Amino acid sequence: MLDIEEMLEGYALLDQLHRSIASNEEEAERIASEIVTRYHYDYGLFTMAAFSLAKLRLQKKIYNDTIGLVTQIESNRPDSIMLDDYLSAELAFVKAQALEGVNDMADGRANYVQALHYANQSFNTPLSRRIMLHLATLECAQENPEEARRLFDELLATASPYEPGVTASALIQRAQMALVDRDRSKIKELLLLAMDMGWKSRGVCSNSQDLWDASARILELASQG
Repeated sequence: MLDIEEMLEGYALLDQLHRSIASNEEEAERIASEIVTRYHYDYGLFTMAAFSLAKLRLQKKIYNDTIGLVTQIESNRPDSIMLDDYLSAELAFVKAQALEGVNDMADGRANYVQALHYANQSFNTPLSRRIMLHLATLECAQENPEEARRLFDELLATASPYEPGVTASALIQRAQMALVDRDRSKIKELLLLAMDMGWKSRGVCSNSQDLWDASARILELASQG
């Protein structure tokens, strides 16, 4: 149990961590590691710091560290503490991406499915859509076209103008599936929307140029076919 002085110091470090994430990732990692080590016996502080550290490690593609940190959060949870649906979704989502990164597709899929369940339970549509995009992409890569098509179509049915990158990526991948099916009218319909979303995501989405280039390439292939 923390005394008042220790608690204040811990939350002061946590505040520094949150302010450092956007401006100095190295400093954020250092602070998060310090909190995880010093406050491992305080589940609240440990969880917030360990989760921040897990996301930073995921960005650097240090997948085994990411998996280990999320696993610690899960295994260290006291029986008296229940995680809310949003945090449960975020934890499973981060873990799923790391598992996919180490080519553990079966556990990655299971964690994406779990993450999507909790995101839906929390009524967080933007998070649900991001998870759905990853899950659909995995299903497509694992040659499960029917499930991938279902997920992409469900995602596109809830398209949001505030997430053009997510929508554009889903449109392009769905168009690639239509290309395999030789459905030219569907390809053009999807890619016109994708290109529009690609323009809207410029300056917002880091891979907007990649999305634009992919749209143009698929449209070229469709015209040749």
